[in-house]
Amino acid sequence: MKKIFSSAIVLILSSLTWGQCALTYSVDSIPASCAGNCDGAIIFTYSNSGTPAAPYNVIFKNSLGVIIGSHTFLGEAGSYTFTGVCAELHTVSMQSIFTPACFYEETVLVTEPAPLVISSINVIHETSGLSNGEITINVIGGIMPYLYSI
Repeated sequence: MKKIFSSAIVLILSSLTWGQCALTYSVDSIPASCAGNCDGAIIFTYSNSGTPAAPYNVIFKNSLGVIIGSHTFLGEAGSYTFTGVCAELHTVSMQSIFTPACFYEETVLVTEPAPLVISSINVIHETSGLSNGEITINVIGGIMPYLYSI
């Protein structure tokens, strides 16, 4: 009988604790600058309008589930930008240290542009020394504007 009573109390406390945590959050990403670069970012912003539950731990994991960073917030609102992020699907989780039922988890995709590829080169040579030659280079991918040099 004590076990049943004990379990009922745990369920009620868990329910009440969850109801006290009123987190509002957003997770945004900044794409990597170039294909293969790990210079993207994840921006995590939150606020708690419920019963105070700080401090909070935020954990960032890559697509393999490996922890790539963490941050501890001491207040009921805050923002953190996690930099040096590769293009892939990431998981961001947040949990109150003192109120474990106050928990949040979200996935966010950090993207990258398509690789920069030269799709064609066309060379028209000058005629009779008139300096009227021409080179046309067509590229796809990357991020415009492009800078060319010869």
